Amino acid sequence: MILQVSPFYEFQLDIIRGLQSIASDGLTLIVELITMVGEEYIAIFILSAIYLLFNKRIAQKIIFEIAVAQSLNGLIKNFVQEPRPHQMASDVIDMRHAEGYSFPSGHSQMTGVWLNGLAIEIDKAKKVKWPYYVANVLLVLVMMSRMYLGQHFLVDVICGGLLGVGCAFLMSYLYDTYESKGKLN
Repeated sequence: MILQVSPFYEFQLDIIRGLQSIASDGLTLIVELITMVGEEYIAIFILSAIYLLFNKRIAQKIIFEIAVAQSLNGLIKNFVQEPRPHQMASDVIDMRHAEGYSFPSGHSQMTGVWLNGLAIEIDKAKKVKWPYYVANVLLVLVMMSRMYLGQHFLVDVICGGLLGVGCAFLMSYLYDTYESKGKLN
């Protein structure tokens, strides 16, 4: 079913068409690898390693941040119920056969929350800012990958990324505040 498209979405569909116009097998393989940064199992693998090898508290804290972000994502998706780009335009290729609703992008939100959660903890321990740059460059790459793959609109990835980053900072602050009052011991 193809829907009537407003100028708001037509502009975003043009961005996706532009990204897909440069598609090649090699580029698609690279993009598929980039988009995996936003997969839950990648975050779970890395956080499991952190939990087992380095610091249980940090892993638990970032898992808490992810849980809040993913819960928020599901609530918003089910409330907004935005169709995916390929459902609005027959010339947009759905390269990953995504199901469910489009807004906000779960991959962008997941990338924003777990990488920024990790960056926050590295910054606290080492007093360095470079992890934020790495986290957010990867976030932008994941956002672009989601559009290239025909999964999301620009508004989906921007809002997903912002929600993820926001959850990382807000939940980190709340977790630390609650912990400092002796509520988590």
